[in-house]
Amino acid sequence: PGFRPEEANKGFYAGYFRDLDGNKLNAFCMVE
Repeated sequence: PGFRPEEANKGFYAGYFRDLDGNKLNAFCMVE
């Protein structure tokens, strides 16, 4: 997905997933 709303020029994206032991692993990206 792109920026929301589309005219925005900064953003923060984050997501997580779980490993086989059930631990949460988080990744994020900040766009300025």
